[in-house]
Amino acid sequence: MSLNRLPAAAAKLVPKLTALEGTSGSLYQVLSRLPQGGVGSKVLETRWSGKGFKDCYWLVSRTRFKADGVHGKAYGQLYWRGKPIPINQMPNKPPLTELLIRGGLKRRWRVFTEKDMSSPDGVPENDMSSPDAVPDAPDATPTPAEPSQQ
Repeated sequence: MSLNRLPAAAAKLVPKLTALEGTSGSLYQVLSRLPQGGVGSKVLETRWSGKGFKDCYWLVSRTRFKADGVHGKAYGQLYWRGKPIPINQMPNKPPLTELLIRGGLKRRWRVFTEKDMSSPDGVPENDMSSPDAVPDAPDATPTPAEPSQQ
């Protein structure tokens, strides 16, 4: 085997990040496939995108895996509709910077992608609170009643 072919052969064995973005599984399976154990990546439950929630994800800050990435613990900050959710608002204690991500084995997870972001104007595509999203109502002008014959 020549030395020139070794890097190309090794490159075939290493999966690309774009190929892993579409895969879903438990939180620990998804994070264990990412570089640095998924630290710094954004993940979301697949049911969130199915329900039309945009810009909702966990920003992973720390991971610890067991059994080759099948089990473990993951910590991070929850962002809901693009805004960080405060973790601890008790005045006599310092705020927490990360929280244990719950439901890692119960639910299906995947990597957050650009299609999970809201539209550029900040209104999700399925948000009915926008005046543009409300369908036009039929004309509300009353029709003249026919004169009654008596």
